[in-house]
Amino acid sequence: MNDQMKSSWTWNDYQLLHSPTISFEDYRIKAYGRDKEIKETIDELANYARKSTRMLFKLVAYWGSGKSTYLYNVCYNVNQRLFFDDEIERPKDGNFTHVLAFFEKIPAKRAKLLESVYNDGLPWVWDSKISKEQASEKGNEAWKDCLRKIAFILLRRAVHEIQKRHLEEAALGGSKLRKEVYQNILSLNEIKTSEFIQKLREMFKSNDQVYEESGELMRFYFRMLLPSMEIKKGNKKIVLQDSIETFLPQFLYDCYSSKFLIAYKELFSAPDMNLRYFPAFEKVLKAAQTFLLLVFDEVEDWSVVVQNKIDDDIHDIAVDAESPISLVLIFRTEVLRKIRSDTTLGTFMTIYDRLENMQLKQLDKEDIIGLTAGILDTAREGESRIFPLTDDFIIKLASLTKRGKSFNVRTYLRALKRLLEESRNWKRDKPELTEDILEQKKTEEIVKEAIRAEEAEAFKFVAAPKRFEEG
Repeated sequence: MNDQMKSSWTWNDYQLLHSPTISFEDYRIKAYGRDKEIKETIDELANYARKSTRMLFKLVAYWGSGKSTYLYNVCYNVNQRLFFDDEIERPKDGNFTHVLAFFEKIPAKRAKLLESVYNDGLPWVWDSKISKEQASEKGNEAWKDCLRKIAFILLRRAVHEIQKRHLEEAALGGSKLRKEVYQNILSLNEIKTSEFIQKLREMFKSNDQVYEESGELMRFYFRMLLPSMEIKKGNKKIVLQDSIETFLPQFLYDCYSSKFLIAYKELFSAPDMNLRYFPAFEKVLKAAQTFLLLVFDEVEDWSVVVQNKIDDDIHDIAVDAESPISLVLIFRTEVLRKIRSDTTLGTFMTIYDRLENMQLKQLDKEDIIGLTAGILDTAREGESRIFPLTDDFIIKLASLTKRGKSFNVRTYLRALKRLLEESRNWKRDKPELTEDILEQKKTEEIVKEAIRAEEAEAFKFVAAPKRFEEG
């Protein structure tokens, strides 16, 4: 028996290429074990959107419980299902409702809410099949695709309103080609927008004036049927109606075409100008019957939110019944410990109480095993599995890394990564890591160290409230 004992194991023995690719700060990874929960949340959001109502929620949970990862995954899946896949639109009824989702890493002023997506693209989850770098590229591509799709939704809205109000004569201006394009668009009024985009692309291949004439229909809609999108700040115009009318229709063209890229530069290149100024983008979304799910991560230090007057903007969005924005704010359980004055507490509670509670469900045994397999998959190619771990090892480790009596993802993963690395020097006869290993002193210390490290992270920015200090 002793002859078979080994004291040195390789990643190859574990059927891994290297240590699992775990970054404890990276909320963009797939939320393993939460597929059903994500689906239920998006089903609920879809029902809100069908009724033209908004979600106003808060998610409050302990540091390390997976709040950010969960809601980043919700945003990603909202965009796939309710925006790109056209799940809730009913074109034949003139209903082009869609929902888009932005994930804000830190709270920002309302005017600046487009900066995150402008710089980083739409949320795009990575996993063992798609790298972080590829996910970033896809997120940026999806942002451009999103703008193009919004243009097509606006085109469909324009044609629907022109027909509904019997404005064909004024909108078509005697143009034979424009009339033909208009009638072709009307003939497609029962198909979903994704298919509609493909049909118009085919028409454009046959006649390269199709997008130009479609753009004229959009311009009529902007000019005659919508409130002006022009916005002034002091005496300066920061959103120009002419720019919107001229360039937004050019988003009908392919995302890599010169027309699209020129329009993108004109409308988005300058901060606080045109569509880069978020209130203007809100107006576009409203015109396109598109709701926006806005998730604010890291609403931790409320005094900073108040200092930057971000709380006023959050409050305005929450009470604005005309806004197309649904809100979800993420809070740590410890957030109240950071509020240093009664005034700040008052502004916090005004918003906090207006938001409904969103629950983060406890992962069960199968979910935790699925999460573990997914994390190990980041270091292997091929079939998903938990080797060299056993089911009992996983469940035992999960029970040892709880916080607030709940499974804590970050603490669990920190301990797991360290145990995998250290175990390569543990003397044993098989590569498997079993439950009894966790009863040894060396493993107990590794788990305790992981818990201490996460506790330190959780309370790094937490200061005792002044009103208690002064007491």
